[in-house]
Amino acid sequence: MISFSGCNNVNFTGIKIPKFQPSSIMPKIKEALPADMFCKQQSVPQSLIEDGISEKTYNKAKKLLMKTVKDIYPKESMLIIKNDKIVDYRVCTSSGGNLTDNMRRLCLNPDNKIILMHSHPKTGADTTCPPSIGDWDTLNKYPGMKSLYVISADGEYAVLRKINSAGLPDKEANNEIGRFMFGYTNYLDKMNMPVCNELVQLFNWGTDMVSMGADSKALSNRFVNLANNIDHAGLTVDYVDGFWKKFGDKLNVTYESNLNKLR
Repeated sequence: MISFSGCNNVNFTGIKIPKFQPSSIMPKIKEALPADMFCKQQSVPQSLIEDGISEKTYNKAKKLLMKTVKDIYPKESMLIIKNDKIVDYRVCTSSGGNLTDNMRRLCLNPDNKIILMHSHPKTGADTTCPPSIGDWDTLNKYPGMKSLYVISADGEYAVLRKINSAGLPDKEANNEIGRFMFGYTNYLDKMNMPVCNELVQLFNWGTDMVSMGADSKALSNRFVNLANNIDHAGLTVDYVDGFWKKFGDKLNVTYESNLNKLR
């Protein structure tokens, strides 16, 4: 996945994360989820029609992206599609990666209507994580990007598609990132596992630790490493899936997926 550690105001220190009361903004993620917005048996996204991607181009892109996550040492890869053609492709590091300069240039142009597709390796629980909050942040901040797809090692998909092409303004986007992060830490807090407990403590008390002289960068790196390990273990797949179903429209996206093995 494109790690959330790279998106605005989400790095650990907590200094810029909005101060919400979690109970007021994050109802239990399992309660009152709307009906599924997709058919689990569907192999081709319904949104292909709206995104103007032919099935031939989609299958070609999917096959290319699956190569790296099916390798003995799985890596993410990403590509962009413009006018139903793959125009750029890159293999990322094992933990994700950034857009190439060419991708960034194309995605900054609001007239391009770019589709970004990238692969997510399987977790240790044999699941695949849907688009992360960092994936959403990438989609939101590039005016020329229309949709963002995740492709699994099994060829399944999940997609976030902008409702309003302009995306959310920075202040509103940061509030929604805060919503995600508070829900994420609340979800982990209920697991009562040492690695989850440590991450929650860093999130809740990191700013105080920095004010008392702790190394901000070291704590931030520790938080990101813990989060990556937790996500790669498959502990947060259900939370992320539930978040997009419940709150996607508030983040200006529709969510569609046929990812299997969600608990």
